[in-house]
Amino acid sequence: MTDAAREKARMFAAWLDTLDASAELVALSLADAGDVEWQEILSLLTEPLDTAAVSRTIARAHGLLGRSPRDAQSLARLALRMTRHLGPVCRDLPLIEGDAWRECAAAHLEMAEYADAYEAVAPARACYARSKSSRLNAAVLSLIEGRTLFELGRSAEALAAVDHGSSELLQCKADPKKYVQARTIYAGILLGIGRYNDALDVFTAAGDLARQAGDRETLAYTLWNVGLCAAQLDDFGRAKRCFSSALEYFDRLGLRSEMPHVRAALVTILRHQGRHKEAVSELFKIRAEFLSLQIPVAAAIASLRIVDVLLLSGRITDVPALCEEMVKTFTAARLQKNLLRALAHLSQIARQRQVATTDVTYVATFIELAQDDPHRSFPVPLESDQG
Repeated sequence: MTDAAREKARMFAAWLDTLDASAELVALSLADAGDVEWQEILSLLTEPLDTAAVSRTIARAHGLLGRSPRDAQSLARLALRMTRHLGPVCRDLPLIEGDAWRECAAAHLEMAEYADAYEAVAPARACYARSKSSRLNAAVLSLIEGRTLFELGRSAEALAAVDHGSSELLQCKADPKKYVQARTIYAGILLGIGRYNDALDVFTAAGDLARQAGDRETLAYTLWNVGLCAAQLDDFGRAKRCFSSALEYFDRLGLRSEMPHVRAALVTILRHQGRHKEAVSELFKIRAEFLSLQIPVAAAIASLRIVDVLLLSGRITDVPALCEEMVKTFTAARLQKNLLRALAHLSQIARQRQVATTDVTYVATFIELAQDDPHRSFPVPLESDQG
């Protein structure tokens, strides 16, 4: 056994005890380590894995969801891997295994990997079904399932799942904050299916409860969504105030993964008001935030929206340089190759002739459709198709 393996095992053990940030990179690396390396690290630990260590790993994954979803995803996988070595030392293995699967689903959801999130829900629910102590945990899972179903276009099932989860939280006498969060999710689905007034009523009530409970995180989400409802009802002043407040809360709370989504809603209003320079500024912030979160697909789509606004505002001469810069930036960000080809195509057009909004739409549509399919080829359109 190498000295490097012994040092890694020592740091992993220290991280399990304290969750010390300096050792977290080791824990993250073990989520996807090969079986040989993983078994070697386990053999070098002075104490076997126990339930408390897995629970701390799950809690750490949950805590990272809004700050660093990719790291949350890795730690959720690590927790799941650790459960396979608990055996008889764990009093309720199905419960803790279900929790690990649930955090895997939640992390996939934050990363916009909706099909993967839905696939992780099923084993989580199967685990909870084997535990007598899982009612509260299963209720929380229903909220994740509802959000995932909505993103997959199954709105009626989504509402039913979240409504069930909300009722279970009440009957379990859970922390009131969880119930407020559940109602916020329910209202978000109402918003997504166009029931703006109904959504606004639920969000407003949830916001009042969040203020009373001192729950700043839920209040931030509520303000964001009240802003979305207000925008749909053409109350743009209220919408902007809500978005600005939500951004301040998310920034203070360190929930960086939510900020670009709030800014995207703000961009919609700025475009509607013809405030294109401010819209471009916000879109550059969105791009930077997604890049820092290591979500290059979303950052690339934000870049394309910048091109779109530049064209809309008549800043055509700025487009070629931006398109060239996009290719360099997203090559460095390791955007998948078929998506890079789409960006390179747009850059080539910008060098040859004036880019049209149809060019941007064509590339953006391909990226949105192919982001989960690295083998999907980018079909270069004929000039007649772009006219």
